[in-house]
Amino acid sequence: MGPITPYIGPSLALNAAMGTQKSKSKGNMRLGKKKPLRLIHNMARSGSTLMCKCLGCMQGVTLLSEIHPAATQMFNPLNQAHNWFSLLHKKDVHNLEHGQSLSFIEAIQLIDRRSRQQKKSLVIRDWAHLDFTGLPFIEEPNHRLALADVLADHFKLIRIAIVRHPIDQWLSLSRLELMQNPIRRGQLTIQTFLNGYEAFSTHCSNMDFVRY
Repeated sequence: MGPITPYIGPSLALNAAMGTQKSKSKGNMRLGKKKPLRLIHNMARSGSTLMCKCLGCMQGVTLLSEIHPAATQMFNPLNQAHNWFSLLHKKDVHNLEHGQSLSFIEAIQLIDRRSRQQKKSLVIRDWAHLDFTGLPFIEEPNHRLALADVLADHFKLIRIAIVRHPIDQWLSLSRLELMQNPIRRGQLTIQTFLNGYEAFSTHCSNMDFVRY
């Protein structure tokens, strides 16, 4: 995970379109009507960037990266879908740039529909760093897979985790310039990291995983 900056590009106006209201769409919520959605769970410095770049190059795949319902100003799924894959229709972009507001769930549902129309499978790599390490963005992570929690009522989730040996992962994370202040202040220690790692491992223990 490198330095965090918002995406800046021609469709920056889409950043303002991510509303917070709940989805009004009930079509996917009835049992048996949910469409499959693939999630990749990972903590920072686990090798997921490399693996997901490989997946994202595959034909028939739309891969959104580092998506989290609380971090759309940093990693906006609509921007990624539009600028990386040209998924959004002209009418979609026009509506978003002229005041239409979508909730996080509605945005993912729109991207999923557009992916299916192009006969592609939507794959979302989450940003579980916020959930299990947090710093320097939040001080107290909640140790829950927030993306899965938000989407579970609306999609049939197909989930996999990317993991790495915790010591190798800690050594890599602790070298990041982004993490130096939390480490110097004693906010982030190997013990707090391992607490998050253990919680992440517990959540992922009932799903398939790939070890980096």
